[in-house]
Amino acid sequence: MTLKKLKVAPGIRNENSDLGLEGAWKDGNRVRFYKGSPEKIGGWQKATTSEFKGLARGTKAWIDLQDKSWIGFGTHLKLYLWGTAFTDITPIRASSTIDSNPFTTNATTTVSVNDTAHGAVVNDFVTFSGATTVDSLDMNAEWQITAITDDDNYTFTHTGTASGSSSGGGASVTAAYQINTGGANGVFGLGWGAGTWGSSTWGTARSSSNIFSFARTWSLDTFGEDLIANPRGGGIYRWDASVGVDTRAAIVSNAPTTATFILTTPDSRQLIAFGAHDGVANNTLNIRWTDKEDATSWTSTATNSAGDKLLDTGSQILSAIRTEQEILVFTDESVYSMQFIGGNEVFAFHLLSEDAGQRGPHSAAVYQNKTYWMGTNNFYIHDGRVRILPCDVRSHVFDNLIDSQRDKCFAGVNREFNEIWWFYPTTAGTEIDKYVVYDIEENVWHIGDLARTAWEDRGEVWNAIHAFGATGALWNHETGVDDDTGGMSWHLEMGDMDIEDGENFAFIDKIIPDFENLTGNITYTLKTRRYPRSGQISKTYTFTTGKEFLPVRARGRQIAIRMESSDVSQTFRLDSNNANSRADGGR
Repeated sequence: MTLKKLKVAPGIRNENSDLGLEGAWKDGNRVRFYKGSPEKIGGWQKATTSEFKGLARGTKAWIDLQDKSWIGFGTHLKLYLWGTAFTDITPIRASSTIDSNPFTTNATTTVSVNDTAHGAVVNDFVTFSGATTVDSLDMNAEWQITAITDDDNYTFTHTGTASGSSSGGGASVTAAYQINTGGANGVFGLGWGAGTWGSSTWGTARSSSNIFSFARTWSLDTFGEDLIANPRGGGIYRWDASVGVDTRAAIVSNAPTTATFILTTPDSRQLIAFGAHDGVANNTLNIRWTDKEDATSWTSTATNSAGDKLLDTGSQILSAIRTEQEILVFTDESVYSMQFIGGNEVFAFHLLSEDAGQRGPHSAAVYQNKTYWMGTNNFYIHDGRVRILPCDVRSHVFDNLIDSQRDKCFAGVNREFNEIWWFYPTTAGTEIDKYVVYDIEENVWHIGDLARTAWEDRGEVWNAIHAFGATGALWNHETGVDDDTGGMSWHLEMGDMDIEDGENFAFIDKIIPDFENLTGNITYTLKTRRYPRSGQISKTYTFTTGKEFLPVRARGRQIAIRMESSDVSQTFRLDSNNANSRADGGR
């Protein structure tokens, strides 16, 4: 018998068929590679038992002047702060005393509201005050609108059931409407009115169109100790940290009425709006910026540094990101460098690439002064020049990504392991369900399943990675080894490897794993083939901490091993698997 080390290179590689993946891990889930050795990724635990409303798509961590740590984040429904609890700071778009006796009940939980030109959409939030009780229902609270009857009427669902059917509420009811909510998903506009004039017959509901509504995303940054927030395509808002959590974010005076993305310059402290309204119309390629140290000074004069720039390529600006030397501006097609130069021009712009556009507004990350991003069909890096980042799992990612939800794709940094993470939705549904990771130090990739919608790395502000779940939970990542209180499922599978050279079959009677670290059980599935095009013959075994080897019986020309577990508190780091085998004749 001969002991053969099954040498497998670090990283996941699945760009080839099984026959071309000898010496490679072809599939994995929740496994990274530490100094070449595969190990389970860190676990996660809930940061709090309370939950937020909506799907978080944009986050910013910072420390205020009182050394208090904050995370600001926006969902498709609201704008929040996280300190030790979730605080709703969603801006108010309108507040007024509404029509006398505006509430109508019908002996159910449904309440109708009459408010002329209310401007609300389904899922918006409104808070009533000053109302008298109607059929035993107290209306003085925040409610989410469930249906729009017309421009002057809508309904919401009360927590109680009305004792009758009548109208009331009094003559002093105040309604405070929060800014219109956004969509949870990207959708094409359909039905009556969708499409351009003359594109179909009059009175026919459209079954398809090129009108697309993006999933709600937010860009957030700080201006001094204050939070600046912009829902994509909406206004620009500021939360004043000196006032505290009892005050909501409010519109920034004189700012463009709409913008696609915002950020600030840390040195000159200028607020920049990308895809900014130009004073006449929305302009998705327009960039506007303020004077130094003044977030409300947007008009350019001979004595200030405010200004604007219209980009030449692409159809829309998606986002921008700061590096140590410059700001990179991403359109759907191109990448620009934006550098502060002072003087009359203020910023200089240089086109870096015409065909390396960004997939979504949060799909770029900066680490060690290099920028990494997910494009339409490739990953890219800017390290002085823009180039494609070779990816061993490229087809696995881009062939399965659902393009209509591309704006949900986002990047995150895990500095502890020198990793760039991208999360993305696949054709299995509309929400994020997968991730792909580039390990910068090892120059390898790994993949997996995980439903997260936004990510904030550990650093000076927080000592844990915070990630936002799709069900309103905030998670601390790289904490323990489990999926909260349950076991974290993982697997790792190698491509077929020849056991013996030439025509000989091999008989295997032992698999001897060499673990640097092992806790709990691992299920081993041993797969063999008689010929390269033959089907695999699979047998399953369990390897436990106290075992020295797995007694097996297998025969074939090629061998592959799949390892997996979902046990609580289970963890591992593998140096290698070894097969004890002997030649078993040729046929």
